[in-house]
Amino acid sequence: MVDVHQGSHGGGFMRTVVVALALLACDHRSSAPVAPVNATTAAFRESVTAGAPVMSESPVANLLAPAVTFAAFATSSGDGWAVGIEMAQTVTRVVVLDEGSYGKPLSLPAKPNTNGGFDAAAHGIRVHGKVDGGTLKATIEATDRNTFAAGRAKPPSSFAVVFGGPGLRVDWRQSNENVTALLQRPAQPTRKLEGEVRGAVFALMERDERGNIIARLDGALLSERAAFARWTTHEVSEPVTLDSAGVGLYPAVLTLPNGAKIAPIEEYDTTGGCVTDSVFPRVSNLAAQGALNEEIDKQLRLHPSADSSCVPTESWDVATYEVTAHGRDWVSFEERIDGYRGGSHGGARSRCSIANLVDGTLVSLAEELPQYSLKKLETLVRATLLKRTSAKSVTDLGFVSDDLMIDASRPMCVRDDHGTLFLEIIYGNDEGMFRNPGPPRARVASASARGIFPPGTLGARIFH
Repeated sequence: MVDVHQGSHGGGFMRTVVVALALLACDHRSSAPVAPVNATTAAFRESVTAGAPVMSESPVANLLAPAVTFAAFATSSGDGWAVGIEMAQTVTRVVVLDEGSYGKPLSLPAKPNTNGGFDAAAHGIRVHGKVDGGTLKATIEATDRNTFAAGRAKPPSSFAVVFGGPGLRVDWRQSNENVTALLQRPAQPTRKLEGEVRGAVFALMERDERGNIIARLDGALLSERAAFARWTTHEVSEPVTLDSAGVGLYPAVLTLPNGAKIAPIEEYDTTGGCVTDSVFPRVSNLAAQGALNEEIDKQLRLHPSADSSCVPTESWDVATYEVTAHGRDWVSFEERIDGYRGGSHGGARSRCSIANLVDGTLVSLAEELPQYSLKKLETLVRATLLKRTSAKSVTDLGFVSDDLMIDASRPMCVRDDHGTLFLEIIYGNDEGMFRNPGPPRARVASASARGIFPPGTLGARIFH
């Protein structure tokens, strides 16, 4: 399960983090870098001094500049807090992201307090802070114990990142510091925004045919996958919190030795109250491409949900894929799916399919195995899991029982690791059979996998 920190957790420890953000007065058009961050940590209390970029401009006519200030702090290794503030005369909003839990960025409304600072509380998190000269000093209190190493806020390093929010989608395409973004909302035309990101701060604008600014999105990146911003038009000015929600990178276009190409296709939908964002493969330059793409559309494209589970206002399902290995006439796909239906947790799962490039079918390797082969595979998986540890049983590794659940439904991919093929057995956080986050993946060597697939199966051909 993915810990989203949507509510207060029962039990556990109280975590207190003291954050000091140096607010560097820099125009968003400047090239001022993000200052380095140093941190000293204690068992339950961490003191952090951080350099953070700030964009601060006075409001002027025709949307030339925003009327708010943004500052951002983030960790470099994704194992601690990321913090951002939005302020005009006073701090009006605080956005926090617990990088260690892979949670959603949470927006907390802020109010002035009697000490000249502000208080913000929501989602089981409390933030107390004060802007003193050029520094924001804040304390975060949250249930759960964790320590972290501080780093610096930085923009996405990928060519394309998909940010999503309630009824909002931003396709972020970056080249150096220049950004082109496509903004979509339900039942509205796509809007094209262009601008820059400097350090962690960005300013993106939409212009009419005469070059006048008619809308803008200004904000700061909390991490490579999350941001907070303000959307401004002549009619509205509203805060926005963005999260990549698991679809971070588009897979690269792959050209196979036989000339066939595999390219990512994306479909975005808001049917039934759920945001559905599916990135799936499309095959071309192949004789069997019609049949194969039809099978991919049925099995690897994430179809929109329209049931009662889409009641929460921030429900979503997102999916992308990875080519884990390929041969002369086959390709192994792993599809990763993340979902959220409200509450404290989201869910994540993986599934594998092997494309037969000869007849255009998608094959499940697990379904090719008879019962006696599944029993043999369970012995191989157990030995693989225990081989490099001192554990005597898989329960010592975090499994809730000694049953490894090797059956016809178990996800199995072919994994190419530096030219060596493995049969990879995948377990998921949401299966309820593993006590700790991040269950292991068992890799069975090709020589061992060779003997478990019956003759004539695709698995036998792959591991021959």
